[in-house]
Amino acid sequence: PMEEYENKELKSSGAPDILAWKECYFKVLCIISTILREKAGEAFSKRLAEGAYENNTTEYNSRHIKEEIGEAFQIVGESIGDIDSDTYRIEELENYEEALQLKTEAFGGDQNNASIADTLYAMGCHHQRFNHISFAQKCYEQALRIYKLTLGYEHFSVARVLHNIGIMYAYKDERDIAMKCFKKSLSIRISASELGDADLSVADSLCWMGKIHRENEELFDARECLMV
Repeated sequence: PMEEYENKELKSSGAPDILAWKECYFKVLCIISTILREKAGEAFSKRLAEGAYENNTTEYNSRHIKEEIGEAFQIVGESIGDIDSDTYRIEELENYEEALQLKTEAFGGDQNNASIADTLYAMGCHHQRFNHISFAQKCYEQALRIYKLTLGYEHFSVARVLHNIGIMYAYKDERDIAMKCFKKSLSIRISASELGDADLSVADSLCWMGKIHRENEELFDARECLMV
């Protein structure tokens, strides 16, 4: 009986502990964001004080610092989303926006950089989760263009973006466009992955293709995708 009582106590206190942990972790991430903002401000002030426009070394260092801080902002945003993207959606997006701004400043006139595309992809995922389709599509299209230019048309990152675009079209019931995205994504995933068609991402693509075939009442094709 005593053991049973202790187990009940443990179970009943579990949910509050998880909530408290989430809140604590979120506060830590917010503190990190504040520190990152201060560091970004310091980098800008130092650049002005040392006459960065006349000093190539200082200019390079300033841009490199901004890129690193921007990357850190993105990691914080993704971490916030992992905790509870619904509760902390505003804070998650704010970190992505600051990441994008700093990376954009860091790379100056050369905006075709995979690091910028990574942030745009993260923002696209965020908007897609909350059904902000037009914003998500804009982010994905920009990320896709940059990935193709910098990493090539057959890179895994290209497949990842195409897959998510396919999901958006599937939810809009534009199945033909969705299927084209999934097929292209599938092809890249098979060729780009060391595991080939045994990669889990391949199964994800096939699952969505099977779903579309089933909705089109193409039951044989659906079975072929889902039973692979």
